[in-house]
Amino acid sequence: MITGPTEQAPALVVLCTCPDEATATRIATELVATRLAACVTRVAGATATYRWKGRVE
Repeated sequence: MITGPTEQAPALVVLCTCPDEATATRIATELVATRLAACVTRVAGATATYRWKGRVE
């Protein structure tokens, strides 16, 4: 039980891409199991807009 003030780590949002759902699940499980992440949300079917070689794709 925590009884006094504690120093908190800053909150971070990290985005990454994975080649398939199995890889994403494996990474998410490992991050939470090792307490490197409190929560991992996987977003299937995300669409990106980006600049590539001077054009917006």
